[in-house]
Amino acid sequence: MKTSIRLLAMATSALVLGACSSIGNKSADEMVRYAVQHNLTRDNQYNFEGKMFVQEVDVPAAQAASAALADTAVAAVAKCIGGGDECTEGTASANAAAANAAAAVDAASAAADAATAAAAADAATAAAAAVAVAEDTTVAETEPVVSAEKKTEYSQWMRHWMRSVSVPYTGAVDLPAGKIELIPELRYDTRNAMVSIKLPMQININDLSLLADPAAVAPFVDMFASDSSMQPLGDKLVRVGLPEEWRKHIPMQSILAAVPKALDDGYAALDKQAYQKLDMDEDGRKVGARYRVGLDTTLKQSNQLAAAMMESLRSQLAETAKNNPQAGISAEDYKNTIEALAWFAKLYAKPGDTEMEQILGAMKTHTDFYLDGRGRIVAMRQNMTFPPLLSVLMDSEKNYQVTSWWRLNYTGKPTFTLHATPQNTQNLTQIFPYLGTLMGVEHKPATPSEQVQALQDLEYELEGVTVTVE
Repeated sequence: MKTSIRLLAMATSALVLGACSSIGNKSADEMVRYAVQHNLTRDNQYNFEGKMFVQEVDVPAAQAASAALADTAVAAVAKCIGGGDECTEGTASANAAAANAAAAVDAASAAADAATAAAAADAATAAAAAVAVAEDTTVAETEPVVSAEKKTEYSQWMRHWMRSVSVPYTGAVDLPAGKIELIPELRYDTRNAMVSIKLPMQININDLSLLADPAAVAPFVDMFASDSSMQPLGDKLVRVGLPEEWRKHIPMQSILAAVPKALDDGYAALDKQAYQKLDMDEDGRKVGARYRVGLDTTLKQSNQLAAAMMESLRSQLAETAKNNPQAGISAEDYKNTIEALAWFAKLYAKPGDTEMEQILGAMKTHTDFYLDGRGRIVAMRQNMTFPPLLSVLMDSEKNYQVTSWWRLNYTGKPTFTLHATPQNTQNLTQIFPYLGTLMGVEHKPATPSEQVQALQDLEYELEGVTVTVE
């Protein structure tokens, strides 16, 4: 018996060591793709915790060298106030800054300085956007000009909120059971003051419903809505879900089966050079990680990933509709779903050509994947850096970065906070009866007159919102 136990222990050790070796020998992109699949299909039950916050970070030297170009372009927009010669002068200044930025990109690229080229490209984007704003701005001469002092006060006020507000969160994932829970907490924490509010939410993937606990705001909502037709929230959980009449036309089982490959196709669509094996840091050591892999993306690359995912889902569902359709789902239902996925794929693949899209295109995201020896994701950190244009508008010499830290705890069966029963739960359509009429929750479409009445009730509840019924 002891010999058998020793042999089993040796075999288990060999399997673990073999897994560690095989993971470590993979390329950076393969490690991320393997870990994502592992967490989707194998170790897919866990609790998690994390925090999201905004911070100021030092401007890289390469970007600092090009930041003046963006400053010049943005400052030129101010000259458009009042129009006339000043606006023409402002446009010329912005165009000059954009030309200088473009020249900086060419020079940096020729020198094979990737960091400086990227920074100069950001400045060029900001400058080009400023040109467009300068050319389109038609501000009345009577509009007051905001003083430099007011701009400084506003910037300090905004920085205070950025430094004082954070979003800690906890939650649980049980993919085999089709449940995901998230408990975000909006926290304001500064000297002599701390205020927080939580909104626990739980998604049921199987029936496409959302369960929420609005206890933090329910007393205020009930007090202000006491004179309306809205039912009080009380101390109950609230469930929001698609009506059966809609849900039965969605091939949800087919979609869920296609998600793992779709995610893999999405990550595979990114340039392999975007992935990097990195040295382990202190945060990784604290969570027991063995490997750390970084992924750098821009907004364009993120859209590229999403487009590849949508196209993969579309292609897989087309095959499923032909060869193994989900029971109860018609060919027409599959056709509508496939067309919707194709539309989303084209939407994400469409290049951004508006001024705002060009500005957002300068956003950079760095994600660190922390993996253990089995290839599981044990933690993730994501830093999303705003475009340099925001730093200029905020009158700051720093860059602004949204940081999110996510740690996974594999403790066996995950612990959930929300437990719905018929006694402690009410549907949203019970609280807002007219929504039930609009969605046809009685398993039959609402008549035109019922829909008109429901919309009129909705307009009465939401004062200031105009609903047009054709």
